[in-house]
Amino acid sequence: MKKIVLIATICMLAMPAFAQGKRTDHGEPRPADIGRKMVVLPEPVSVGDVGLTVDAAEIELRNIDPVRVGVSVYKWGVKCRVLSDQHIQALGLWKEKVLVRYEFSQDPTAHDHCPNGGIFFMTEVEFVAARAHLQQVDANKKADAEEREAVEQILRKQ
Repeated sequence: MKKIVLIATICMLAMPAFAQGKRTDHGEPRPADIGRKMVVLPEPVSVGDVGLTVDAAEIELRNIDPVRVGVSVYKWGVKCRVLSDQHIQALGLWKEKVLVRYEFSQDPTAHDHCPNGGIFFMTEVEFVAARAHLQQVDANKKADAEEREAVEQILRKQ
């Protein structure tokens, strides 16, 4: 994951200027310390980015064409529940929101959640969290696989 690094100059007042006895020639408080602080910003959201839903939540569908699942029909504006740890993909950005497609990885005929292909908006902050969640889940799976391989190698040596 690429990271954007922003270096900002900040003024830190350790305590009120009058308590420090520090004033400029014009009587204004003088900063106690001026320094630099690094702030790491996440990579901006792009069309095609993927993530995993972090928590279950109720959303409002934005599908232009109805989605049919069995006898149920999910239309524009229908509220349904997205489940945690399900795949989403960014389709576009609009007013600091991300339009995403929801992909449910379990029983596609279950009626207690949003359908596969459900489209809805989430905030950019929520999507960045979903993207980070996917990366963490993938890293955990990789670490688990490496640990399993190590256990198998140790047991083969016995």
